[in-house]
Amino acid sequence: MTDNILTESFIGSDVTQKTWIFGHTGNSLDPFLTARSGPAPVGGLPGGTTAIDPEGSGAFRLTNNQESQSTFVIYNQPINRASGLSINFDLYSYGGTGADGISFFLIDGSANPTTAGASGGSLGYSSSNNSTGDGLVGGYIGIAFDEFGNFSVPGYGSGGSGFSPDSVAIRGSQATNYKYLTGATVPEGTSIDNTSNGATRSNSKRNVQIDLTPEGLVSVQVDLNNNNVFDANEKLITNFDVTASSANNAPLPQTFKFGFSSGTGGLTNIHEINNFKTNTLTGSYIPLVNIANTNVNTVPENGNLTITAQLDRPTSSAVTVPLTLAGTATNGVDYNIPTSITFAPNQQTASVTLTPVDNTGLAPNKTVAIALGTPTNAQLSPQNNNFTVTILDNDDPTLQESFNFENQLRVLVNRGNNLVNLLYDNQYYLNNNPDVATAVANGQFSSGLQHFQQFGQFEGRDPSIIFSNNLYLRENPDVAAAVANRQFRSGFEHFVNFGFKFYEHRDLRMLSFDEGYYLAQNQDVFAAVKAGQFDSGFEHYLLFGQKERRNPSREFNEAYYLANNPDVNSAVTQSTFQSGFDHYIRFGIYEGRNPIGTFNNSQYLSSNSDVATLVTQGNFLRSGTEHAVRNGKYEGRAFLPQVFDEQYYLTQYPDVANAVAQDTLTGGLDHYTLFGFKEGRRPSTSYDENFYLTRYSDVGSAIVRGEFNNGFEHFILFGRAENRLGVG
Repeated sequence: MTDNILTESFIGSDVTQKTWIFGHTGNSLDPFLTARSGPAPVGGLPGGTTAIDPEGSGAFRLTNNQESQSTFVIYNQPINRASGLSINFDLYSYGGTGADGISFFLIDGSANPTTAGASGGSLGYSSSNNSTGDGLVGGYIGIAFDEFGNFSVPGYGSGGSGFSPDSVAIRGSQATNYKYLTGATVPEGTSIDNTSNGATRSNSKRNVQIDLTPEGLVSVQVDLNNNNVFDANEKLITNFDVTASSANNAPLPQTFKFGFSSGTGGLTNIHEINNFKTNTLTGSYIPLVNIANTNVNTVPENGNLTITAQLDRPTSSAVTVPLTLAGTATNGVDYNIPTSITFAPNQQTASVTLTPVDNTGLAPNKTVAIALGTPTNAQLSPQNNNFTVTILDNDDPTLQESFNFENQLRVLVNRGNNLVNLLYDNQYYLNNNPDVATAVANGQFSSGLQHFQQFGQFEGRDPSIIFSNNLYLRENPDVAAAVANRQFRSGFEHFVNFGFKFYEHRDLRMLSFDEGYYLAQNQDVFAAVKAGQFDSGFEHYLLFGQKERRNPSREFNEAYYLANNPDVNSAVTQSTFQSGFDHYIRFGIYEGRNPIGTFNNSQYLSSNSDVATLVTQGNFLRSGTEHAVRNGKYEGRAFLPQVFDEQYYLTQYPDVANAVAQDTLTGGLDHYTLFGFKEGRRPSTSYDENFYLTRYSDVGSAIVRGEFNNGFEHFILFGRAENRLGVG
């Protein structure tokens, strides 16, 4: 008995499984379903401008008969190979001048490629010395149906038998640089492609059968004469051991992902597939279990959190998965959770509930690291089999408040730092401006900073990854218009002289990132910042953290955003955006998408009619979400209270409010960090200077040594990241 793993005909306007990624290299067109028109649905495959086949009569076209095309498609979900794989599909190559071919590949199920391998003779699988592009990430074997013959040539990966037209050839793993393993030419009088003048899809079909045993023996058969059987001379590769020392010299991965790629060069063909089916080769399919990626990774101490696991295929047997628990919290003391998850027969999801113990005193946040153990009647997926939850203490107000990165910069500026210097990164600037790097090397400028101060900041060049001129102008259409009218020379000039200086809340990335929160949640990053590897947590987040699905603040949750916006999740998978946060900043804020479960754009507009009116008028305000990020959270309308509460401060101290109104002061935070702390004023109800200095004598000693001006300064720059308390 065998089990079906996946059946996908590709003959209609949609696919049955929405777990595909696709793409192209260079100026190629994307591959497409010939019976579909328009873009791809989430996780699906695109169509052409118009459908060229009726519903039920199509195929998946990898290339048109155009020159220099290179495309790929990947089924982006691991499948278990424990019972072997039996793969069958129809292949079509016709309508051109004879190049290059189609490859079917298997990659390690733990790999996450976003592009295919090199184009041309590499057929999107292997590397190439003759064209730009590395091989396919995670590749284990690539099986080429090579009408032109270059896949077997040395240089398209390591080794090769030489030029071999109309052949089936196998190259090995990424670890071997896609070593040539074996190959065979098709019988005389047959060909991979149909080269006749009257070639069409209907008379060009080649049915392909690929078998992979659990031990790693590969067989390839191609029905070249279309008699619906595999004749003896159509069994081109038989029981080739891809694990042997002379081949990949490595055991089969536990799981695979699979895909197709195709290419043309100076010669062309139309390349298509359909009627794809993969079964187990021997015995039943053993399902894979993982933790669902929709799980939220924080829970308040007085709340609870449902954690869901899933099987990639249902099974008639019950599946039990033990949970291994670690972290700074202890089960039965700080929280309660069952120590296993059980799936009933034919059930694909199962859940357990984590319930924190709500203590009555101040305590630091604690973590619960959950790892799936060895299941019964299933195997672990190589992806998403561990998960960390942070239990947020609900007794300390400062742990539930926020402080944006723009205000972080303001504290540093009030310590005597220059704003332009804080935003400038020399390596970034020279790497992204080679003309400046050359001028510095030639002695025309003493440094990249000198060029930026004199010219670059006015030319629209970005000083670092922290500030983007293009993004700033996109966020602020009125500033973009002013730059176009030459009232300002760049978005950066406006930000320094107006946006930052006068608390205009212009840079939405900075307003949505909380440095103290990020470092407290990511102690590895905090250590790297202290070691000088990064200038800030914000720099780490933009370079790495967002791709690692870390959260930038308590006001944006990556897992929630991707789970509730599947179109964004698909776009991130296809590398259209670096992260859900990247989409949110560029589009989602203006589209009124919700960044966390406790904020709702529609409810915000219903509760704030003045904001709804402004959005309706279209006066540079496009959604309730945008208003909440720019203004609402500082007015107590949305999100969390602020560590420095401008509204509270100006209400409590009317003399400061009057000075701000008369432009004697630019804002309450400037007043507090320069004067207010000396006068015994409080920045908010969640920070008390006397409490902080009394509780943390080391901070008082650092102030005496001149390292800090006040406790609040330490609290913002270090204390929050160290999980210190701001109030008792």
